Amino acid sequence: SRTQERQADLVRRLFAAINAADWEQLTTLCTDGLRFYPPPGSQFHSVKVLHGVRAYQAQLEAVKCRFPDYRLDDVVCFAHPKGVAVRYQASWRLPDGRTQAHTGATLFGFQGERIAQIAAWANTVTLLPLQTDAERSSA
Repeated sequence: SRTQERQADLVRRLFAAINAADWEQLTTLCTDGLRFYPPPGSQFHSVKVLHGVRAYQAQLEAVKCRFPDYRLDDVVCFAHPKGVAVRYQASWRLPDGRTQAHTGATLFGFQGERIAQIAAWANTVTLLPLQTDAERSSA
């Protein structure tokens, strides 16, 4: 639908803002009361939900610090009854210069013309060894 096309455009702009670390753009794309649900079983998050666009920004900044050159690419949007579902590839640079990558999926919910909810899924069983390898390489 036209609405979902506009929503998919918002998501693509959000991913571009994340890649560019353009935090002011982030605040124009998301509601102040944004709810972010990290992947179930995530070793990276100590809470089940982050409340607020600034909390989401802080989480993104921490990811970018921990994983140099972190990027979200190959974004594919799909219509979903609750909003827009997205499949993407995340990649980052390991200390030895190699690139590490994994795929993820996220469901976006909207309030008007802004993103109000983000629910992420990732293969956290695979990610934990990748995180451990990255930490070992940087030590």
